[in-house]
Amino acid sequence: MNRRQLRTLILEEYKKVSELKQFASSKGGSRFAREGSKIQSAGASIRALASEQTGAMSETLHNVSEFVEKLGYSMAGINDLDEDA
Repeated sequence: MNRRQLRTLILEEYKKVSELKQFASSKGGSRFAREGSKIQSAGASIRALASEQTGAMSETLHNVSEFVEKLGYSMAGINDLDEDA
């Protein structure tokens, strides 16, 4: 491979937009992020329920709410993901 071919290859790779970025900027990606916000809100509701419970049920609901909120946060923030990190 000569210098010119290598330069062309690097430029082609640099110009490519990742699938994740393409999805995030699409209509489907926007809906995905909106649904993530709804899931995050559901996690907050579960957390509120956890505070009304006692013992093991309270702890279990708190753990579930934490997972659901983090999942929703990740989905809602799809545009904020950095694939290079």
